[in-house]
Amino acid sequence: MRIQLDKMHRWPDVYLYKFVLPKDQTKIDQLLSYFTEKADIAIRESAKGNYVSVSIKEVMFSTDAVVDRYKSIAFIEGLMSL
Repeated sequence: MRIQLDKMHRWPDVYLYKFVLPKDQTKIDQLLSYFTEKADIAIRESAKGNYVSVSIKEVMFSTDAVVDRYKSIAFIEGLMSL
């Protein structure tokens, strides 16, 4: 992942995070708490309303910062990173 990120980005750069998780406001709030107020966040509900997709664009300063962010949110139950 690190090699791909370094090939695709020149830091600092806007990075797009994409997640799917159960529609549970507590879990959504947990996820969003790891991003800054400057992040561009879009949330869409699934057709049946059981899940939400969350797209977050944020300026990141290094590959390590992106990887660390993924590691810090890995504990959220049901979270799928795309």
